[in-house]
Amino acid sequence: MRVAIDCSPACGSWTGVGRYVHDLVTGLQSVGSPAAGVFQGHRGPLDPRVRSACSIASRYDFVGGRIGAFLRLPRVLGSLRAELYHSTSTIAVPGPGWNGRVVGTVQDCYPLSIGSDVSRRSRRLFATLLRNLLQRAAIIICPTTFSADEVRSAGYAGPLEVVPYAVRNAVAQLRPAAAPVGPYVLSIGAIEPRKRLDLLCAAYATAGRDRLPPWYHIGPTRHDPDGRIRAGMVAAGCEILGYVEDADRLAWLAHARVLAQPSSYEGFGYPPLEAMSFGIPVLAFPSPAMREVLADAALWVEDAQPEAWARAIAAVAMDANEHRRWSQRGLERAAGFTLERMIADHRRIYDAACA
Repeated sequence: MRVAIDCSPACGSWTGVGRYVHDLVTGLQSVGSPAAGVFQGHRGPLDPRVRSACSIASRYDFVGGRIGAFLRLPRVLGSLRAELYHSTSTIAVPGPGWNGRVVGTVQDCYPLSIGSDVSRRSRRLFATLLRNLLQRAAIIICPTTFSADEVRSAGYAGPLEVVPYAVRNAVAQLRPAAAPVGPYVLSIGAIEPRKRLDLLCAAYATAGRDRLPPWYHIGPTRHDPDGRIRAGMVAAGCEILGYVEDADRLAWLAHARVLAQPSSYEGFGYPPLEAMSFGIPVLAFPSPAMREVLADAALWVEDAQPEAWARAIAAVAMDANEHRRWSQRGLERAAGFTLERMIADHRRIYDAACA
């Protein structure tokens, strides 16, 4: 079976979906089933590790925007003689002219969720793109039951599989040169309202900077155009690192004392699981997908009050016994999210889609 995978999320700066694409493509290669990669490339170059893992990587122009890509993608898939196309985002769905099978991954439906802060235009656009994918897909893949329920709520009645993402085996990392000598608290994610970084700002303001370990944040800033969230973080003493490359991000994560993730909405939640694979305790707000993925291995801070977050950070960061307890729980939880399982499930789904 000739499989082509949309590798566009692994172009330029990554999000969780880019990490998923990297793991999927390199994982398929490792079991002797390399897939072809197709990518738009308008966000930046394709990650070289992903490119080298593809049997062939074919770039197609984004001229004409999404409509142009919709009409151009069938020709690319035809030239690759692809029998199955895996859409890893709602953006790239083939238009008419290619009759192969489609599998789609939907990480989440945040633009359609209650309380979403996206614009009305963005909400309508996402709804249209999602509808196009759901109409074309033979099978939809979601990383959590929570995101699968969202897809069902969007009107999809076809076959749906829940396949959790994988966490890569933790590898010893050198301490970042810019990291402090002592312990530090880390948070990871785009700087945007749903990440609830204001809770950490208030926690540090309430407790006082000298009573908690220094706070560092990794994540892109483009979702905070007016800079208000960043201003609050800086006022609370946070060192904002911005977007960092994957290797640097893992190094910061591996040497953190605690990962704090107060996000109110996630489709899966890569950073907490990665932190657990390094034995780093995780403090998190119990949003549905995070609760599903992390289970009892995270210290849940259910109270959206800064005092509760300050107490939780202090307890885990400064009490050696508490730190050891949550570290061990996390290691045990992360061990179940293997790349081998994720790849086996995807190969089974590809076979079922073409049966």
